[in-house]
Amino acid sequence: MPFYVSPEQVMKDKADYARKRISQIRSGVVMTCDAGILFVAPNPSRALRKFSEMYDRIAFAAVGRYNEFESLRKAGVRYADMTGFQYDRRDVTARGLADWYAQLLGALFTDGQKPYEVEIVVAEVGKTADADQIYRHRAGRPGRRGEFGADHRRAARGRAVGAQQAAPGVPAADRCPAGHAP
Repeated sequence: MPFYVSPEQVMKDKADYARKRISQIRSGVVMTCDAGILFVAPNPSRALRKFSEMYDRIAFAAVGRYNEFESLRKAGVRYADMTGFQYDRRDVTARGLADWYAQLLGALFTDGQKPYEVEIVVAEVGKTADADQIYRHRAGRPGRRGEFGADHRRAARGRAVGAQQAAPGVPAADRCPAGHAP
């Protein structure tokens, strides 16, 4: 005998599954510091990367299943390259990538059998400290308004994206290239 499950219940179950799986994974930190924006994450493997540069002044960080966030990173790099080639390099922004990721992950969430077990951050270093932008996709919340929230934190000086894989046991403050986070 067939049974019925409401679409709302299916979506709730998928969201709970994604949040539960991601909460079991080591997290990372994205913060502003004197030199710009710093990504720090424990990484016992030298072969696997949790973050990378995507485009000029734009970086990507993720936690979750490596094969899933690596495919998202590669797709984001292709999207940024195509947008920069078709239009102009200045048209590639962290906000544009964040919106594109929101659409992609929302479609994968609703149409797929299993949601992606990832949480991602897209950050852009602006020309001034006020122009820095950090966007975070929280897992298991597809289609909600403001899925990517801008986190405008001030960086005192410098305009570089810092990307370091933290060695196990090294405090984040010791890894900040130009001092401490604000």
